[in-house]
Amino acid sequence: MRKAIFLLFFLSGFYNAKSQKLWNLQECIERASISNLSVIDQRLNSKLSDYAKIQSQLALIPSLNLYSSQVHNFGRAIDPLTNDFTIENVRSNNFSLVSSVTLFSGFQKLNLIKKKKIDSQEGLVNIERTINDISISVANSFLQVLFAKELLQISKEQLQVSVLQVSRIKKMVEYGALAVGNLLEVESQMYAEELQLINSQNELEAAYLNIKQLLEINDNIDFEIKVPQILIPDSINLPSTDHIYSFALTFFPQIKSASLKLSSSKKDLLIAKGARSPSILLNSSIGTGFSDARFDILTGLKTPFDIQIEDNFSQSITLSLNIPIYNEWQVNNSVQQAKIGVMKYENLLAQEKNQLRKEIEQARANVLAAEKQFSFAKKSAESFRESFRYFEQKYNLGIIDTYEYNDAKIKLNKAESELVRAKYDFVFKLKIIDFYMGKKLTL
Repeated sequence: MRKAIFLLFFLSGFYNAKSQKLWNLQECIERASISNLSVIDQRLNSKLSDYAKIQSQLALIPSLNLYSSQVHNFGRAIDPLTNDFTIENVRSNNFSLVSSVTLFSGFQKLNLIKKKKIDSQEGLVNIERTINDISISVANSFLQVLFAKELLQISKEQLQVSVLQVSRIKKMVEYGALAVGNLLEVESQMYAEELQLINSQNELEAAYLNIKQLLEINDNIDFEIKVPQILIPDSINLPSTDHIYSFALTFFPQIKSASLKLSSSKKDLLIAKGARSPSILLNSSIGTGFSDARFDILTGLKTPFDIQIEDNFSQSITLSLNIPIYNEWQVNNSVQQAKIGVMKYENLLAQEKNQLRKEIEQARANVLAAEKQFSFAKKSAESFRESFRYFEQKYNLGIIDTYEYNDAKIKLNKAESELVRAKYDFVFKLKIIDFYMGKKLTL
């Protein structure tokens, strides 16, 4: 019995001494939205989309590149600067600055910019979608901790009753009022409840570990949640499925993501069609060079480097027109594939809308079922409480034996546990409806 009292005392103060900071649900969700690795991965993907958008915009600016080369010719060759045949070894240098810009290409670059802007928006939506998924998991884990805490408290209270009962029966056995067998039976029940208390503590530890992993908090760091005051409504007035669905369509990330994918695929189609149009390119360049095979006719000496650089200076401007006629049917195939892509994402959007409606229908049905279960669990627990008080009085008067008393106590334990389970199941499913209505997940 001393062992049971010590165990009860130790577990009662274990978590209170473990940490000073208390985390509420909103703080947990905010922590997960920053630190969770899945969210971080989506943020990195979004940055990649942003850089792709910037690159598409910069593609409108003319390119500018500097080229330089040094060539060594051996044996009979043509001097690249004089165009004369020579049998001597020739070293030559070439320098050029080249700029190029596409004046028209079927608006492909403009449509690419629009596509990359859409892709960048989708990157932000995907972050929102991942945070929503993580938030639901965090809320569920938070409620699991609260559930485990209440189960632990129930186990403590049941063990306290058994400890007092063992103390009372032990005195009665010492006075000869009861047989030793009665003491052994209540002691065995007390030991069973000690085990249940340890199991409840383990479940609480597991629940804490789960939420800490979602928040990317190391197991060796102190973490304690703040127990909120949860008010269960006496009755609920659920919006209709159509009302919830029409509201969720306006903001739900899955729908926004599918819509943006469809818009992006339409830009892909325009880009593919743009390849059918003629393209106009403007190129300009300046260049110069040096060759050690060039000699001054009057002096017979090699023409100096600086003089050759000045003399060989050249400029050019080229305006080119490219009219596609036949390119192994590549353009038409690209257009057909892009059309299929549009149809694919139209179907994806329809699937996401259909899936959202199904989820809302199921969530609404879950709330109604959970409400009934919670209502029944409340009545059942109250009934077993009254029943146990009745059996306890009869047991104290010696009218019933220990077996009947323990059986009533076990049934009460089960009813109390089912009530707690039904309560948190009901709360979580109500929060899912709030989630579809765009409300923050708070307690």
